[in-house]
Amino acid sequence: MLKRIGIRHIGRFSNSNGKGNAELAKYSFIFGANGHGKTTICAILRSAQTGNAAPLVGRKTLGATAASAVDLLFDGGGIRFDGAVWDKTAPDLAIFDSAYISENIHSGEVVDTEHKRNLYRVIIGAEGVHLAEKDSQLAADSRAKTGEISTVAKLIQPHVPPGITLEQFLKVPANPDIDARIAGQTRNLEAIRQAAQIQTRPLPTEITMPVIPLPLASLLSKTIDEIADGAEQQLTAHLTAHGMVSDGENWVAAGMLHAGETCPFCGQDIKGLPLIAAYRSVFGEAYKELVSDIRAYRGIVEQEFGLGKVAWLNSQIEKNKAAADFWHQYCPIDLTTLAMPETFLDVILEVGRAAQELLERKARSPLEAIPLSEAYQEAVAALQTLREAVTASNKAIYAANAAFNAKKAETGAADVQAAENELHRLVALKKRHEQPLAPAL
Repeated sequence: MLKRIGIRHIGRFSNSNGKGNAELAKYSFIFGANGHGKTTICAILRSAQTGNAAPLVGRKTLGATAASAVDLLFDGGGIRFDGAVWDKTAPDLAIFDSAYISENIHSGEVVDTEHKRNLYRVIIGAEGVHLAEKDSQLAADSRAKTGEISTVAKLIQPHVPPGITLEQFLKVPANPDIDARIAGQTRNLEAIRQAAQIQTRPLPTEITMPVIPLPLASLLSKTIDEIADGAEQQLTAHLTAHGMVSDGENWVAAGMLHAGETCPFCGQDIKGLPLIAAYRSVFGEAYKELVSDIRAYRGIVEQEFGLGKVAWLNSQIEKNKAAADFWHQYCPIDLTTLAMPETFLDVILEVGRAAQELLERKARSPLEAIPLSEAYQEAVAALQTLREAVTASNKAIYAANAAFNAKKAETGAADVQAAENELHRLVALKKRHEQPLAPAL
């Protein structure tokens, strides 16, 4: 009996290992919404049964760098898939799903009814007796041959697809592309069966790169040219004398909002004092405008490169992965071309952090010219390098959406019964030339 299933980097499963007792019981019920991995589990078990690793290789989780892996634990031991092959198979597994139905259920069985008759004859003469005996032998031979034909026909008839006769089926030539046609029709049938879900399923969306605001260097190097001669030097000397160089500008600027004719701190008359005149020269309208520009720029950086923006982008990327995984069931596309670069979100955060550090320094000393840091320049360069890869992914998303929309239009008016009949027909045409059916023909 199967006891445990461990899945890593296949489909929606980054790592299926859970806490607590995760062993399967004799009867275990697994449930989840569409697109959340139930079909993936069936594909894994069927791959373990047959040893065919192709379905698992094609389902590797988008963006995963580590190899895919599956561990199945049975009462008698375990088997493992290392991302390329199984170390052994589990042929006793039985999987009853839509794939099983497609491969094993066929229509068109014929039941023959034989009628026996008793003939009573009176024959006179040797010649008549001889002819009667010959007639009986021919009738017996005919019945035997008819029985052979009937036996072979019964073996073949279940494989005859709807819409053609047994005689037409026997004349069908072998098709070297039959496997590819069956695979394509299987996807098409599944898409038609899921038509309602397909019509409302969202498509992947293109990811917009954050926009770097106007050059940061110009704001960081900006000073106030119209400050009266000597006023800035007088302010600097005063702040230095009191040990307030690191954040003294902001402290004095805030105090000037409350300074009238008297000092807001000691209450003494300050009218006409040279130092107060210097303060008012420095912290005038131009200073206030510069401080306002710094504050506004910090808000823009937070909006474009902050944690909120990165969280939103991450949500979009995850939605795109889920949408692409769903549509990949019905449209043969390369999912890796739709993925964003792995370092995309980290680089955006780094640009934001480096820019905010520079703006923080400028906010503490608005009159000081702040050079661009090496960390900021490296982060911006990394972002520019990623731009080409993001553009390529967005182009792939745009092209894939055209295929997805075409599938929506196709399934919107499709006939499930007709699609099922076509799949049965293709499977039957393949079996027509397979062993052991072929020798019987």
